[in-house]
Amino acid sequence: MPYKEKNGKWRGAKMIDGRRLTRQFKTKKEASKWEAGVSRETMIERSTATVSLIEWANSYLDHAKNTTAEKTYKEEKVPAFKRLLKEMDPEMLVNRLTPRHCLGFLTIQAKTRSGNAANKDRKNLSAGWNWGVKYLNMPRENPFKAVDLFPSDKNPRYVPPEKDFWAVYEVADRAIA
Repeated sequence: MPYKEKNGKWRGAKMIDGRRLTRQFKTKKEASKWEAGVSRETMIERSTATVSLIEWANSYLDHAKNTTAEKTYKEEKVPAFKRLLKEMDPEMLVNRLTPRHCLGFLTIQAKTRSGNAANKDRKNLSAGWNWGVKYLNMPRENPFKAVDLFPSDKNPRYVPPEKDFWAVYEVADRAIA
């Protein structure tokens, strides 16, 4: 219910999910109309960004170029976003991206490349999403993190036996001396 303030203006107030929203109006009628029109959906729409995938990708990659190693930027981040934008409409708004979209995209990557490659894309796109939440007011729910990791064949690093290490050490020690 709108109320009149000391300055003569009317204030509309609405409580949604424990958050109180208020706004000033010239008339009581305007304030009542605003209160009736404010809902949880309008609050969510106002609080989430309406940037497109291409705007998000460009903003994040500009940031990543200055903050990550050049090799990581060129070999992981840029290609991951290029593949995403090739599969999805670059003009699609980020708040329309769902875990289902991400699962479809990452499944294609796992089938055509490998599970490990899909997991790398998931990691880089998820990092980009987290950056967007912080700086572009994107939705908090990260649709890339919602997708489970794909099975991958990781080759363990070769650790030579101690005997081989000392043999190489002896040869190297003689070469230096």
